[in-house]
Amino acid sequence: MKEITFRDVLDAKRSGDISLLSEVSLNRVYQHVKDSPDKGLTLMTAWRKEMSRKEKIAANKRLMQDIRSAGLGAFNLAGYYWECQDPNIDAEDCPQDKKERVRERVYGIVGATRQQTLKWIKRYKQDSAVYLGPETKGKAVLLFQSGKEMNIGEFNPGKIGDNFSKIHGSTFVFEGFEYLAQSIAERLIEDGMGVIFSTK
Repeated sequence: MKEITFRDVLDAKRSGDISLLSEVSLNRVYQHVKDSPDKGLTLMTAWRKEMSRKEKIAANKRLMQDIRSAGLGAFNLAGYYWECQDPNIDAEDCPQDKKERVRERVYGIVGATRQQTLKWIKRYKQDSAVYLGPETKGKAVLLFQSGKEMNIGEFNPGKIGDNFSKIHGSTFVFEGFEYLAQSIAERLIEDGMGVIFSTK
């Protein structure tokens, strides 16, 4: 696989193709750990559905503080979902006028251990997180609060997306990830090029 650059991410954003953007975004994060079998990668958020916007932002700030306190770094991603506004209707049966697009901040945490990931899942009351580490032998797993795992298989953007849908329950349909500008330089490039992601 060729190295994914920020320019590739911008081109995918410009295309409006959520599948392409998701694949490029996750591969951009994955390339930071794929050649280091001793490094872990965790995809998770501190958001919960019942939180207000202010509470979600505060929870993710606390998670980022925990990540930094552990001496780790994280990539900022946005996860996109369609949510059915009627909790009694599953996402696949939801009429178009009841669907709402949801954007969620997700962190791609590089170097996190299984133990650290499990601690954060419990602390932030998450059902699970996607984890890839030395113990998983190159495979991605859903790691649950109980410590149990569900094997996802090879790191694959499509499979990861399917499992993010499961994390959020039957009223959600996961669309994909967007790799967000990580530095001031990347933000300036993005702003200068006028690249805004919107699906066709």
